[in-house]
Amino acid sequence: MSRCSTRNISFFFGKETLPEFSNYDLVILHQVPSARTDFAALKSQLDKNVKLPVFFIVGNDTDRDLLSKLQNVFALHSGATNTLMDVKAHQNTAFSTFTFDAKSEQLIAKYPPLALPHLEINALKSHDDLLLQEVMGIKSGLPLLSFANDGRKMAFLFGTNIWRWRLYEYYQNKNHDVFDEMFSKSLKYLLLSANDGSAIYAKETYYSNEPVIITAELRNPNNELVTDPDLTIQIENKLTGETYDYTFSKRDHDYELNAGLLPEGLYTYKVQAQMGERKINVNGTFSVVAIGIEAQQLTADIDRVRTIARLTNGNCYTARELQQLFADLHNDSRITSVEHHESRFEDLIHSKWIFFVLIGLAAVEWLLRKMFGSY
Repeated sequence: MSRCSTRNISFFFGKETLPEFSNYDLVILHQVPSARTDFAALKSQLDKNVKLPVFFIVGNDTDRDLLSKLQNVFALHSGATNTLMDVKAHQNTAFSTFTFDAKSEQLIAKYPPLALPHLEINALKSHDDLLLQEVMGIKSGLPLLSFANDGRKMAFLFGTNIWRWRLYEYYQNKNHDVFDEMFSKSLKYLLLSANDGSAIYAKETYYSNEPVIITAELRNPNNELVTDPDLTIQIENKLTGETYDYTFSKRDHDYELNAGLLPEGLYTYKVQAQMGERKINVNGTFSVVAIGIEAQQLTADIDRVRTIARLTNGNCYTARELQQLFADLHNDSRITSVEHHESRFEDLIHSKWIFFVLIGLAAVEWLLRKMFGSY
């Protein structure tokens, strides 16, 4: 047997000694396990690397019973005959693991059939089928290209000779766009680390005079932004217990919710979505606080100041232009000294102090005349 290696890809055949799987990011088992492979060594390596993704390609040489011992998604058993079937593919429109152009459906339906032995395929765990089987014009609903995540990410291709698909597509379109997209995204799904597929963007604090706006992103397992699922949210006021239920608006690549103005208080929220077999649940909190009108603008609005200066024939100065301000004030002809005069007339009878002065003068005159004999 031979082994070849190119860059980061290594090929091993038959009973060759397997390498340490921990040095690899993905294992592709083409019609393995089979009678020509060391099943014990293979299982030992997979058991030691429980998160290592695996792509199973099932064909006539695959030992169905041993394959069932390597994974818990499908139970495979030999069918009624030992002959090979011609299995054509048709696209599953309910597939949700990653986005795939629906325009490719007609081309995929014309792909040449794959070779697959008669099998009984029983699903044991949740899986997502991109392609389904069609045998002799009958769509069986059985998986042809399927994906699952049972702690380990896995892909299953039930059939061999997929090289026919690539040749056929080039013959028809002079390119391999659909084939390459299908398998590049399949490998990307297997290689990407798991994530919850969601990101909720809400402020920690909203003011009582601003609307509560929350945005969200949903990503499928291939880390692609999607807006197909409905995204709902329930907001609860922890003080009053009042709840508000909303559905996010869908935009081109994300979601947005404008909940309007909410009373001040502490709020919790629960965001939910259903992506295929996977449920998205995100919880969070935010608060709404009151704010005075004088605190709404804490910094000077320089544009507004300049506008006011222009409308009043004034000037706007910065802190570095104080000397210019002093000079302009000194040279401004409109700035002059102003003197005010005020004239007021009042009847003497209303001035009591003058009355008493006159009485006093008259009394002094009478006394003097009396003393010097004028009377």
